[in-house]
Amino acid sequence: MKARCQNFKEMAGKIVELQVPNVKIVECQRLAGEWCMMLKVRVNAPEDLTNLIDEMVKHEEVLETSTTFILSTLYEDGWKEF
Repeated sequence: MKARCQNFKEMAGKIVELQVPNVKIVECQRLAGEWCMMLKVRVNAPEDLTNLIDEMVKHEEVLETSTTFILSTLYEDGWKEF
């Protein structure tokens, strides 16, 4: 997500507290570079992600979003699939 705000932690708190059916925000990271925030979310269906984005962009601080889908997890929290 690209955002413009005075207090990044406050803005991130508003985003992670969003209540959207069938959406669980698992992680929120602050990034350096072109994008300033990354969320890891779990959804039941693509339209649930659309609903989350629709709620996020209601905040005037959110300038732009980009979405990437994880197809499979090969390594997470010390667990390996390979």
